[in-house]
Amino acid sequence: MKKPTLYQASSSFESQIVRLSLREKGVKWKNRIIDGERSHKNTAPSYMRLNPEGAVPTFTHKDIILTDAITIALYINNNFPGPLLAPRSGKEQKLMEQWVTLAHQFPDRELTLGGLSGLAEKLALKHVEKRKTVLQSLEQKNDDLSSVYKSSYEATLRNQALIGDSHTRNTAIIRVDQMLEMAEEAVKRSEWLAGSEYSLADICWTAILARLDYLGLKELWSHTRPNLQGYYARVRARPSFRKAHIPTKAPKGLPVSDILSAYGWAQVVTWIIIIGVIAAAGWAVWDYF
Repeated sequence: MKKPTLYQASSSFESQIVRLSLREKGVKWKNRIIDGERSHKNTAPSYMRLNPEGAVPTFTHKDIILTDAITIALYINNNFPGPLLAPRSGKEQKLMEQWVTLAHQFPDRELTLGGLSGLAEKLALKHVEKRKTVLQSLEQKNDDLSSVYKSSYEATLRNQALIGDSHTRNTAIIRVDQMLEMAEEAVKRSEWLAGSEYSLADICWTAILARLDYLGLKELWSHTRPNLQGYYARVRARPSFRKAHIPTKAPKGLPVSDILSAYGWAQVVTWIIIIGVIAAAGWAVWDYF
């Protein structure tokens, strides 16, 4: 069988859903990393023709092109050999569909972008401005993709408005808390969300819980929802979780290149000089004691 190709990014929430699905089914695929922050590969005309939103993931197989993570997961389940990712029972299938639909409502952008502050916020705004410039330039050079680039520019403006928006983030947390309460009740009744069998519902919610953990929001369930805590431990113990490289902790600090991008050489050098003067003064004071 011809290998599918997955265009994705490691930190992308929706890419994680697809990687988990592929790992659970044991499907081998061609991996294409799309860097949307530094090189803006997701704005290249060749990629925009595959995915007009300029986002990840994008999944291609034979003549099929899919760009929605859950649609991709369903396609993988139905078109590749391996363990079934849908329950056999009609009642549990409906439950799975309900949980998958609810997962579609997870406010990832509001939580991720709204939670940015300080250097991370400044850097995100810098990347957005760069993306806007790139999109405008590519729109002028590619008449056949003009409407696509305009649409992507508008989506970028919407994302820009979310950066550092704590009010929107807090509203999203309230919504997520309600979703988690529903999940707590579900896994109190059965091992998996849709019943006795692991399914696509669990794949989606594995990505949701891991994302919340990554964003420092694990306390939404870790101390107050014991059944969900046990469920999270179960999904993390599955081999697919490790093989799909699902991140649960944000990297500490930022690369020097990012700091320079956000503040520029002059400001960074000024900081270094100030820190050096303070350190020297500190040692001078220490000599008096």
